[in-house]
Amino acid sequence: MLNRLLKIQQRAALRGAQVFLLAALSPALLAQNIPPMIGDHVGKPKLKIPNPLEGASRGNSTSTASQGSQSGQARVFALGEREVQLFLEDWRSSLIKKDLEAVSRCYLQTDALRVYWESQEFSGWEPFRAEMGRRFASPEGVQLELKEPHTSVFGRFAWVTARYSRQSWEDSTPKSQEGFITLVLEKRRSAWVILHQHASALAAHSPQTLSSR
Repeated sequence: MLNRLLKIQQRAALRGAQVFLLAALSPALLAQNIPPMIGDHVGKPKLKIPNPLEGASRGNSTSTASQGSQSGQARVFALGEREVQLFLEDWRSSLIKKDLEAVSRCYLQTDALRVYWESQEFSGWEPFRAEMGRRFASPEGVQLELKEPHTSVFGRFAWVTARYSRQSWEDSTPKSQEGFITLVLEKRRSAWVILHQHASALAAHSPQTLSSR
């Protein structure tokens, strides 16, 4: 009987020790079983939920930037065309007035200049300047008109094609000439100059009246 009581007490003591041990180990065991995304120090999820409004906003900003770039280029081209048109008017006016100094500012004054005019070819500025001086010394009056000029501007270069009408008179004898002209221009130091000029005459005839004298 005594032995049985001792066994019961030993079993009770052993159970108490097991309960105490489990109580001591339970936090560690529970911590091991906690999933990594659940607990007191859970980080923010790295997944990003797409926002359709954000994409639309970015698309609108890109489209706006593209439209702004195209608009800026259009303004640059328009400005270049206006500058070339003003240059052509100054060039035409200088030829009519026989102002050699003003005409000189319209051409590239180097050997690279090429001018084909009225079946004559001039290589370099000096031969062409001499020809202009000879023509301007003549008492012959001149009227020059550019019809429907078409201008293309590419950066610092420009191309001009037009139909021209040239009227001249000396001692009340009128002469007229029409043809096509092509000009290649370059912008140097904020000023346009002619690099190449090619004029092809169609025919010469005597008109009944002159538009100006």
